Amino acid sequence: MIKVKIGPVQKELEDVDPNWVHKMIRSLREAGQPVCVIVTIDEPPLNFNLSTKGCNRRGSPIDNFNEKEQRIIELWRKHLDEDEVAPGHLIAFLSQLGRFVG
Repeated sequence: MIKVKIGPVQKELEDVDPNWVHKMIRSLREAGQPVCVIVTIDEPPLNFNLSTKGCNRRGSPIDNFNEKEQRIIELWRKHLDEDEVAPGHLIAFLSQLGRFVG
């Protein structure tokens, strides 16, 4: 199962569409809130979270990711390793994630 949380609202990946992504990010920005996006990947053997910089989350660095996890993390960094979350980049990441999961 893959879940996407933008601000306080979480949905399963199959329920996420581009309009929802744009609406949620726009509403957070208009409210002056940080744009926090958390993607939870729980598809055994994969089980980890990815979060944007706006979440201010601290995790311990783990160097023992397997090859598939490394590729997902590289894809995340390619699209979302910036201070400002671009809705199109999040949508692109989510659409490409299916190649690695399942």
